[in-house]
Amino acid sequence: MSIYAPYNFVPLSAWIFKPDWAEQVSHDLPFSDGICGSLELEIQAHTPILVGGGKQATAQGPGEVHCPGEVHFFQLPDQTYAIPGTSLKGMIRHVLEMATFGKMRLVDDQWLSVRDLTKGGKFYTEHLSENLGPKTFRPLARAGWLKLGSTNKGELEWRLIPCEYARVEQEHLINWGETQNIHRPERIKRKQSAVDKYKIWQTRHLKFDLEAKKSWPHQKGQITLEYNKARQRLGIGQYEGELVFTGQPTENTGKSGRSKHMEFIFYKDSATPKKVDEKVIRAFQHIHADSEEWQYWSKKVRKGEKVPVFYLENGNKIDSLGLAMMYRLPYKNSIGATISHTNPEHLSDDFFDLPELIFGTVNDDNTQFSLKSRVSFSMAPLQNQIRPVLVGPTILGSPKASYYPNYVQQNKNGQPYMTYMDDTAEIQGWKCYPVNPRWQVPAPARDQQNNNNIQVKLCPLKEGARFKCFLDVHNLRPAELGALVWALTWGGDAKLRHGLGMGKPFGLGQISIKIKPKNGN
Repeated sequence: MSIYAPYNFVPLSAWIFKPDWAEQVSHDLPFSDGICGSLELEIQAHTPILVGGGKQATAQGPGEVHCPGEVHFFQLPDQTYAIPGTSLKGMIRHVLEMATFGKMRLVDDQWLSVRDLTKGGKFYTEHLSENLGPKTFRPLARAGWLKLGSTNKGELEWRLIPCEYARVEQEHLINWGETQNIHRPERIKRKQSAVDKYKIWQTRHLKFDLEAKKSWPHQKGQITLEYNKARQRLGIGQYEGELVFTGQPTENTGKSGRSKHMEFIFYKDSATPKKVDEKVIRAFQHIHADSEEWQYWSKKVRKGEKVPVFYLENGNKIDSLGLAMMYRLPYKNSIGATISHTNPEHLSDDFFDLPELIFGTVNDDNTQFSLKSRVSFSMAPLQNQIRPVLVGPTILGSPKASYYPNYVQQNKNGQPYMTYMDDTAEIQGWKCYPVNPRWQVPAPARDQQNNNNIQVKLCPLKEGARFKCFLDVHNLRPAELGALVWALTWGGDAKLRHGLGMGKPFGLGQISIKIKPKNGN
């Protein structure tokens, strides 16, 4: 099956160019052939262009219930439209990184995760469940309490106390909650987060008995899952445990197979905690950093309280953690690790590539690998009377590296998808938007037309907008200046374009750059 995307990739090179003059680069000691000076650049927009942002400009208003947000062009204090020099610098640096076989080092080394219950996400369900027979499965995630403690040396250490878990029907909880003076316990059936449920349910310690262990029907009887389940009558029994809630993606209407209708009870804590490796905790925190639930629990962790989690083991070591039984599973490889599969030197701070020598680089952990830029782009104000146009509303969505069918190199001939789980997975490369002179800003899909919170109106300058700026260079060698000029002008090929600003998937922001001759001709 072919996949359409508005972007392509320039393959990441396994070979990286290492300039042999890198150790001689200096702002104080000039090269014998070093070049200093200023280039006047003329920038032409061949499609509408929108470079938003800036404190002096109205950059983007948030979408509201009654109207979409708006994005306006950057303006100087005197209201002149302009392109910031940093925007031009980033665009040209990106071109040089690709063209000069540079390192892919300036990336956000995210730890991505997956929760794919579709047929295409078979590898996810195979990680989280065991097939016991035809359409019969056993969840593999175990339960435990995550806690922050200290070692004998006084160092902080994450520990997990394993326990058993049972599932419990919300209807049975509601009946028990009424005996515990829980105010309107039926509210746990609403669509809401786990945090909202905890706010409703103050009494969570309870006694219970277990049904005989068996497989229970799910998905309208299409599959069965094996797990422990609490008996209907709660508040009495031989077991004691703590209620654990997870989010309610849809309201529990009582219709079979239509919505989530159970919660969890954690019980029978182990006396022997397990140490959790820093790598596992780092992936867990990275994935849940912005979630409401982790913000809720992290405050309690700092007070010495424990967090209910589910986890998988590899051998006898904890391999991953989550805040639900079918949790967001961290991939084995982060984005950085996947890049290193092509060549680990892409992430190295032991040498400079050509873009780093020209544009500089900063490394907080290794100050010897910090270098000041030897080029500077000025602000580029608008030179003609082009005015903005209002287009939209539309929806701006950034591509996500988590979409492995596009971002990870794939096998051909009908082989299964490669994912960040594979130890041989390699990143596709540098993302670029192909030039398309037939620009068009699409309207929101039918099911999104009434959602103003995600819609936005764009106010780009019309095609034909012209800008001017100056590029100052200091102590560049001829090869460096030549590479910079090639990147600016695409080697003099008038048919090629740069992409700048917002809306590049729609064809906006296609520009060309010319270097103005000294005599002005």
